[in-house]
Formats: sequence, C-alpha cells, structure tokens
Amino acid sequence: MFRIGLSSPVVQLVPDAAQSEQEREISALVFEPLVSIDPATLAPDIERSLAASVTSSERGRRWTYRLRPLVRFSDGSPLQASDVVRSLRSSLLPVTPTSITARDATTVVVRLPHASQEFALLAVPISSSRALGSGPYRIAGTSAGTVLLTRNPLAGLPASGPDSVIFSYRRDRAGQLDSLLAGGLDALEIAPRESARLAPSPAIAIVERPSLASLRLDLEGASIPFALRAALATGIDREEIVAHVFDGHGLVASSVIPTGYLAWHRAPRLQPTFDVNEARALLEHAGWQVGPNGIRARGQANAEVRLAVDPSARSAAEIVKRDARAIGIAVIFDPTATARLALLSGGPTPDALLAPLGRGSRTISAELATARGETATAALARVYANLQETAAIEARAIPLAEPTTITAVSRARWAIPASGAGILSTGSSSGISGLKAVRGRPVSWSGWILVSVLGLAAVAIALGPWLRAQSEPIERATT
Repeated sequence: MFRIGLSSPVVQLVPDAAQSEQEREISALVFEPLVSIDPATLAPDIERSLAASVTSSERGRRWTYRLRPLVRFSDGSPLQASDVVRSLRSSLLPVTPTSITARDATTVVVRLPHASQEFALLAVPISSSRALGSGPYRIAGTSAGTVLLTRNPLAGLPASGPDSVIFSYRRDRAGQLDSLLAGGLDALEIAPRESARLAPSPAIAIVERPSLASLRLDLEGASIPFALRAALATGIDREEIVAHVFDGHGLVASSVIPTGYLAWHRAPRLQPTFDVNEARALLEHAGWQVGPNGIRARGQANAEVRLAVDPSARSAAEIVKRDARAIGIAVIFDPTATARLALLSGGPTPDALLAPLGRGSRTISAELATARGETATAALARVYANLQETAAIEARAIPLAEPTTITAVSRARWAIPASGAGILSTGSSSGISGLKAVRGRPVSWSGWILVSVLGLAAVAIALGPWLRAQSEPIERATT
C-alpha cells in the first residue's frame, strides 16, 4: 500500500468540468484518457490511450477518434463510443465543439468551429454510465478526508506498482508533517519553508522538479517604449527573485514557456542576463536622461511603467520596482494598467501561457495564429520556438523566475537515482526517471502517477503558501 498526503480534501472524483486539479490527478488513476500524452515529446501516446488512432480533417476542424478494442470498465461493461460522447460533453474542452457524435460503436467524431491542434492531445478521462473507469485502479472506498484505490483486475494495460493506494487529508498540517516523519505517509507535497524542517531527517528525501508555472512581466500595448522594455529585461535581478520570493526553490526563467514543458521549452538565444550598467546604457542610447529626481525623461515623457500586480506576485513586485528605480524607471502599481506582473500556469500545452502575448504585437499575434492552425507536433514546436525568440526580441513578455515543485518522500519506500533526481512527471507509457522503489520493486507508469499526483495543482498547492502571509494556514492556499 502506498500512502499519499493531500493538502486539501477531495470532494469530486467522477470526471467533471468542476473538478479541482487535485481531484483530476487522482481520477487519472481510475479513468483512462481518450488520448494519453507522452510528456517527453508532448505527442499522443496511443499505447496508453483509449483512442487507437486520432485523425484530423477539414484543416483541423474535424477530429476522428477510433477506440481501442476490447476495453472494459471495472464492472466488466465494454467501452462504447456513447461513453466517450457523454464524457466529452460533460468536460471542459479547449474549444466548444459544434457537435460531438458517435459515428458507430467504436468511432467518435468531433467538429469544431475553427481549427485547434489541442484536440490531437485530448486527455479527457472517460467514464461509463455508472461512473466507472477502465484505468489501473478503481475506487474501493471513501470517507472523511480519505480515498482508497485498489487494483482494477480488468484493466487492459499491464501495470505494476502497489496493489492499493490511500490518499488522506488532514486539516492539521503540522500533524501531517509529523506523520510523514514517523512513517505514516510515504509522500507529501510541501512548501519551501517546510523543507527546512524535513530535510535534516535521514528518513526523508526532498525532490524538486520544474513546474509548469512562470513569474512573468507582461508589458502589453504599444505605449511602453521599446527602450524601457529592453532595459527592464536586463535590469531586473532574477536570481534575487528566486532567492527571496521562492526561498531558493526555483529557477531563473529563460523563456516564456517554463522548463517543465519538456518538449516545448526553448531558451531564446537573445535572452538578456542581469546587468545594471547595460540597462542604463540602453536607456542613455535611446535618449532617456536622468532627471533631478533620479527618474529618466525624454522630452516631455517620463520613464514610467504602470503595472497591475496579481496577488501571487506581490513579493516580486517590490523587487521589480526597486530594480527599475535603480536604472531610472518608475514603476507605479495600478490595478487598471495593461502591463501585468503575475505568476502564470498552463495546462497540457502552453497555450494558456502564450495567449496573452499577442496583445500589442502583430508579429506574435501572427505566430499564435499559425500555431493554432498546426496539426503536427513537430511543426507546432517550431512555431513555439520562433514565438519565444520573438518575445525575447520585442521584450513584451519578460520571464523572471520559475518555481519548482517540492516533494518529500519516505526513503524507506523510495530511492533517488543520481541521474534522475528532481524529474517527476506523469503520462508516459514507460514512466519518467525520478524515483525508484527501494529493494528493486518494479514501478511502471502508474507508479509514477502515484508520486506525480503530488504535483496536484502544481501552482496552487506548491506555490501559494510562501507567496502569501506566513501566518496563513497552508491548506487555505489550495482552495
């Protein structure tokens, strides 16, 4: 049995648009997706998908899914196209279809109002009419704060790992940490300040992995001159943001797509490094001269940026304001401003992170339009690479830092291989190196999901606590 601690209670496990990220991650063990995604390539992993094939036509506006034969739900009933249609209609999809129909018992056709490459990677969990799944586990019982999953003997794909797994939530966070230290839990997602307490214990291993989140300064609109944008990109100390905002548990961002997106991330060659003198030189060259109050001006215009700050980025905003002031730019916090400083997170693909970049830039808007029309993963990756280069050149989106997700794991159950420390993910047909069972017990993709489920709501759970007041209860950061 594998025991995982949760940071918030589970309310809904049946796949539904209203599920939380945590509930969706647990449900992934019970309900197989229509299309599984290989995180190393972000391509469809057909071997682990209910769809045996996915094809598009009408330039990406019509998607056809042919179902894998002989799939059965945990009660023995066969998977049919009607189950997929019902599940898709109750899910939150990237684009609202014009129609979802069952062409026959094993074929589903989705028609869209416009092209969307995301339907090639439609990782929607599929359930039966009785809310049962076909995944490696089935729901064996639930009680207050606890969910028990046991092996599904009718699962079509072979999988190793524990015969059962218990997810448990305790409002008493200190008691939850004590349980991990005492061996009552095998794994738990933790906040940075909690790692200081757990790290000295020889029974606990602390593992970090890149997240899908990015602290980003979006300077939208044409009203902010390029020289000011370029100077800010060079004059903000990203390493200090990692140290003071994320307590050292993060990475200096090098791209608008976070490092956690293994296949999509490309560090632009032109991403500037922190250099106060270079930032000042850029402003001088563009004619921005230092005024009597230390703020630069050019003609009648002052070097100032009005910035809306999301609650998740308040700590970083003060560093940005101070560093901008040091090079002669005034940052004025204004909730109505177009420019925005926020901690952003995406989904299976980085579309949600990239969508805001098109405002104020015709070049980026055109590249985003090209990306939405692509149906091949390789072609889409090339568009994303170009988009990141353009964003760096125009400095309309300045990536600052990326927090990491921290997992505390019992050394009695898991060991960290030197070559894979810090890499925990889910969705691959063979699993991703990161943790291995002690005493050589085999762990397949389902085992990795059990550990990766600790990335529940990768931003809300892992990042919220230390971005808010230290006195705020940890469990509140996940609601």
